[in-house]
Amino acid sequence: YTGAFWKDTYGEGFAAHIPDSDSTVYNVWNPGCGNGHESYSVAVILKKRYSNRQIKIWAGDKDLLQISTAPNLVFHPDEIPPEWEDLTVQGKNGLTFRSDIKEMILFEFSDVLSVSSMPKMDIIVARDLLSFQNKEDQERILERFDEVLKPGGVLVLGDNEDVGDGRVWESLEAGPVNMFNHR
Repeated sequence: YTGAFWKDTYGEGFAAHIPDSDSTVYNVWNPGCGNGHESYSVAVILKKRYSNRQIKIWAGDKDLLQISTAPNLVFHPDEIPPEWEDLTVQGKNGLTFRSDIKEMILFEFSDVLSVSSMPKMDIIVARDLLSFQNKEDQERILERFDEVLKPGGVLVLGDNEDVGDGRVWESLEAGPVNMFNHR
């Protein structure tokens, strides 16, 4: 689903393993968010599950062109699951998400290797980010994820990515989604 919205079994696999939280704010970090499809997918899934909770998604990417267009993403109705239609509005160039969905996401130009301080996260979605890093940077990123993710939080990686020795992370059986529980 790189550059596309999550559909069917992928979204369901993610939704089934969303950790509960007693906090009034549900925090998600999506480094390497690209053009925003993934961040919006997470936002919609969380909005449907936690309709009365404040959800905050920090979405960053070091590709300035992609991150600058993400807040105003326009798409065709065929690109989203039908159950998402109630969260969209028709614009002159196509569909876009309602303002309450857009307000959940803070898109910013950033590099995962030089991120400033942030609150503890319930979820980190970093699909296909580690595989583009050298071994040393992969270790630095995983250490940062360990620092930022709450115990019991969930890390989502790409299909071909792994977290190493398993001392900090426990693999979840999440169908098509490569997810790890933070110990």
